[in-house]
Amino acid sequence: MKTWSVIIPTRNEGAHIGKCLESLWRLRYDLSSVEVIVADNGSVDRTLQVVSEYDDRLDITVLQIPGVRVGAVRNAGARAACGRFLAFLDADCEVGPDWLEEASQLLEKRATVIGAPYALPSEAGWPARVWFWRFDRTRSGQVSYVPAGNLLLPRDTFWSIGGFDAEMAANEDAQFCSRARAAGFDVVAYERLYIVHHGAERNLKHFARRQLWHGSAVINRAGLRANQRAIGLAAYTLACVCCFMLAVLLGSPTALLACLLGLFVPAVVLTLAGRPWKTRLQDAPLLIILIVTYSLARAAVLPIALLRGIPDLSRKTGRQT
Repeated sequence: MKTWSVIIPTRNEGAHIGKCLESLWRLRYDLSSVEVIVADNGSVDRTLQVVSEYDDRLDITVLQIPGVRVGAVRNAGARAACGRFLAFLDADCEVGPDWLEEASQLLEKRATVIGAPYALPSEAGWPARVWFWRFDRTRSGQVSYVPAGNLLLPRDTFWSIGGFDAEMAANEDAQFCSRARAAGFDVVAYERLYIVHHGAERNLKHFARRQLWHGSAVINRAGLRANQRAIGLAAYTLACVCCFMLAVLLGSPTALLACLLGLFVPAVVLTLAGRPWKTRLQDAPLLIILIVTYSLARAAVLPIALLRGIPDLSRKTGRQT
C-alpha cells in the first residue's frame, strides 16, 4: 500500500504537465511510497506523450476518462488510488520540494482537509498578481475552501464526505469543502503548502473568461452558503445593469449616473478594505477594474447558475461517477 496517491486530472495540458511531473520527481520524499494517477479527459495534444517520458522515474498510472466533467475525473482517480492519503493536483501546477512531507506531518496529527491558495509564477499577468495580493496572499488558517488543484486529505475522509460532485461544471472544490465542514471536518489552508499555478490569468480577457466559467456553477445545495457573498454581489450587479438599461430606455441621465456609481461602489469598498492596500495603493485602480469585471461576469451567468443549481438543491450527497 502506498502512502500517497497524487491525482492529476488532465485535458490538453501538454504545455504544463511536464513541469508538474518534474516537480513531483524532485520531491524530498520517499517516491517509492507515492503513486501518480493521471486521469485524462480526452487529450488530443502531447499530454500523454509527455506523461510517458516520466514512466521510468515515477510510479504513474494513466486513466482514460473522456467526455465527463472534472469532478468525475477526480473521482475516477480517487477510486483507482491505493494510497492512504490523496493529493489532488492540477496539471498546470508545480509543487515545492517539501509539499508531501509537510502535508504528511499535518495529516498525521488529525484527519482534515488541507491545502493552500495558488502562488503565482513569474510570467503571471497583472490580473493574477493584483488579485492574489489583495485576496489570496494572506489566506490561511480555517477557510471556506481550498482549491481542488491543491487539496490533500486521507482517502477514507474523501469517501466519507462523498467525493466531488461529478455533475458540476466548475466550483466543485467549494462545494466539496462545504460538505466536508458540514460533516465535521476542518478545512485549513497552510502557507507552506503553496504551489505555483502556471495557468494563472494572463490578461483581463482571460480573467473574465475564468469568472464566467466559475460563476456558472456557484449555486448548489452544499456550496450555497460558502458562495453567498459572490452570489449576493452578482445579484446586486445584475440589478444595477437592469436599472441602467431601464434608465437608458427612459432617457434619464441622473438615473444612468446613479446606476454607474452603484456598480462601482462595491469595487471601491473591497479595494480599500484590508491592510495590504496601505502599501499597495498604486494598484487600487487595477483592482477596481478587476472587481467590476468579476461582478459583471458573475452577473452575466447568474441565471445559468440558478438553472444549474435547482437540481442540486434536492440532492443529499455529491454524486460519484
